[in-house]
Amino acid sequence: MQIAPPAILTSLVKHFLVLENDSPAQQHHRLSPDGHAGMVFYYKARFSAFSNTGPVHPRSFVYGQISQFHDLASGGAIGMLVVVLQPYALQTLTGILAHTFTDQLISLPDIFGAAGSQLEEKIVLAENDQQRLQLIQHFLIHKLQQHPAAGRLLTAAMAHIQQQHGLMQVGQLIQTLHISERQLERQFRAHVGLTPKQFLRTMRFQYLLKCIQQTPEASLTQLAYETGYYDQAHFIHEFKQLAGITPTQYLTQTRLLAINFMQLPA
Repeated sequence: MQIAPPAILTSLVKHFLVLENDSPAQQHHRLSPDGHAGMVFYYKARFSAFSNTGPVHPRSFVYGQISQFHDLASGGAIGMLVVVLQPYALQTLTGILAHTFTDQLISLPDIFGAAGSQLEEKIVLAENDQQRLQLIQHFLIHKLQQHPAAGRLLTAAMAHIQQQHGLMQVGQLIQTLHISERQLERQFRAHVGLTPKQFLRTMRFQYLLKCIQQTPEASLTQLAYETGYYDQAHFIHEFKQLAGITPTQYLTQTRLLAINFMQLPA
């Protein structure tokens, strides 16, 4: 279930997600890059990394941008609330440079100390999703008042990239924003956690996934061409790098919980 944030949080939060699965059986999932960092709060069983013998996720954590797919395993009924942040919001939330979090997850108590521990405990004790959302929103509003939001340059860059669905070159972005490549790179590392080139690659991939979902009758070759993948071999190679499977397998062998979060066959 996807939930829009209140107006006061739209500069920080893209949306909230509530994900639940009551199956007690072990299941495998895969998370692909989507251009967003976020926060996760578990209130039932937790995912572990890669297999049921891998390290179990903290009860709550902040995760950074991911540059490749990540595999997860669950061994019980999962209940989690995810805060999907705006691409440039991680430093505003934490006061820490965004590239510190790239391909990492860090527990809330490790970042926010006692305030993180208290929020984590309240989420576990909350009786329903509405209570959990209220607790998290109150916490985020407080953090928004503590750290400055991303500047106009970065928000303008994001607006332009999203308008073009990532189908552009870094040079075009530099020309549009009238800044140097070094300035742009520094802003992206600090606030997004990826280089501009990496972020454009991720956004183009996300646009491709949306096109696949919205026009399932279209051929993959046609969709690849329309989303800027002009070489079939490059298209398949990049898809496998970011999703871990081929485009055909994505269509036929997965159950999507979100556009970039899939349940893999047993």
